[in-house]
Amino acid sequence: MTLVAGSLEELPDTAVRSDADGPGPLARFRSPGGLAVDAAGNVYVADTMNHTIRKIWTDNMVTRFAGAVRVPGNVDGFVATFSFPAGIGFDGAGNLYVTDGWSAQALSGNVWWTCVRKVSPAAEVGTVLVIKAPDVILGPSIVVDAAGGFWFTYGGAVRRIDQAGASTNVTVPERSRAIASLAVDKSGTVYIGDQNTISKVVPGQPEVVLAGTGTVGYADGAGSQARFDFYQPGVLNMSALMTSMVVDSAGTLYVADTNNRVIRRITPAGVVSTVSTLPFAFASPPRGLALAGDKTLFVTSANAVLRIDLA
Repeated sequence: MTLVAGSLEELPDTAVRSDADGPGPLARFRSPGGLAVDAAGNVYVADTMNHTIRKIWTDNMVTRFAGAVRVPGNVDGFVATFSFPAGIGFDGAGNLYVTDGWSAQALSGNVWWTCVRKVSPAAEVGTVLVIKAPDVILGPSIVVDAAGGFWFTYGGAVRRIDQAGASTNVTVPERSRAIASLAVDKSGTVYIGDQNTISKVVPGQPEVVLAGTGTVGYADGAGSQARFDFYQPGVLNMSALMTSMVVDSAGTLYVADTNNRVIRRITPAGVVSTVSTLPFAFASPPRGLALAGDKTLFVTSANAVLRIDLA
């Protein structure tokens, strides 16, 4: 595991230079979340607490791509604002989709506007989806498929919006709680991280559990032998809201097992192994994940972006 940019140190709330651009180790982030990699190999970061999208160039230089530093809002255009951007993902045309997840504006009580934003390659921001609902926020994962449709979690449901704006609820048993993470492979199979289990839904078939039992723990192994810890019943655990999964071209999943502070690999047969442990025992949980091809995995943790070279 290699440090790409930022720092593994946690910053106090009074820190004022958590947004510095520059060469990788000199750059600073504030609780970065989702990650995405473009066709040229540049890495984009949802710099959640700075309310911006950052770009890490292939030479590890960090710059601000969109948003105004520490200015929350929902302004579109070239001088745009975000409010706690979380998940990000690219379509085939190089547009970046962002879940502006805790976003926007509290209207009254627990009623919120929550948004999906679209950022062009030229960094022009538009809003493509707005949801107003009580006690519901968009999840931290967003996946864009080959047809340009984007998938996201909405409370306890999974939805897909196509390029024409038509919405489809994916056929999974709807939960009464927010789904922690989401991935979609090239065949349209949906993977869901929820209550310390990883399940999958093949199109036209019922949901099945791929790994885990729901019991909190840490164990590698096949199927029900495996244990995860990204959800603890009765505990308000904000790290679970940033659990991420990604799937490679062969159908192998990588999971940010937040509270265990490790990255897990799950084969298509449901065999779980540990890929990497975060560098320090006191490190923050892993949050965002993104693959560059099938051999490089990027991770956000603390205030840093890390790289894992996969075997």
